[in-house]
Amino acid sequence: SAGEVGKISRPNRPGASCACGALNACLGSFKAEGLDVHCKGPGVHDPLDPELSILKQRLARRLRHEKKDVKELDLVGITQAAERTITSDLEYLIEKAVDPSKANYAVFTGVQIHNWAADVNTDAGAPSLEFISVGKSYVVINGERTYLDVSMVPSLAPRQLQLLAAASAGLAGDLPSSNSVVQEIPRSVLMRCVGGATGRSAEPVALSKPSDGWQQFVKTDFQDIHPNAPKMDDKDT
Repeated sequence: SAGEVGKISRPNRPGASCACGALNACLGSFKAEGLDVHCKGPGVHDPLDPELSILKQRLARRLRHEKKDVKELDLVGITQAAERTITSDLEYLIEKAVDPSKANYAVFTGVQIHNWAADVNTDAGAPSLEFISVGKSYVVINGERTYLDVSMVPSLAPRQLQLLAAASAGLAGDLPSSNSVVQEIPRSVLMRCVGGATGRSAEPVALSKPSDGWQQFVKTDFQDIHPNAPKMDDKDT
């Protein structure tokens, strides 16, 4: 919240710690040892530290495939690579487990950046909002995949966020439980919090033609900028 990447204040733990500690450890290893030493085949890991060594293996193979320069890699970059790797693994497992002719499903991936609530367990009622860097977002219905461009959804302005953050000043009684998201805040309360908000993001608008609505945020194709990434059970080459 202070603007320092990777620093987090955890309950009952003094000072700031790193998020994510495991990715930070991988970053240090890659910078010190390079990627090749960690590019091992599936099933090859350190028996004394299996989880971290498997994480290093998956990330190292992905970063090598994407031709990343570890000298320029930082915590943000390795976190983004981890999201892409996890998404690829998830989609691969879905292919193995789900028959799209019998089941519809949705995939939403991303990275949690920040949660602004000081205490999500309080009864004060202030909204607890999650700040997310969106990865992939799509639905598969009757075997047809439709991508949703959620980045096109209008964001709250800084002033609106500040007003929402001040919800504890006289609005607590009007707000729902502290675990709710902004969509669950009653419209009357939200409009009072973001007073001054006007336009299409604040008031319902009658759509005059399909291009004005949600149709402009969906598409049926997706261009992967790093195609043919190594799968979780691919042999190392």
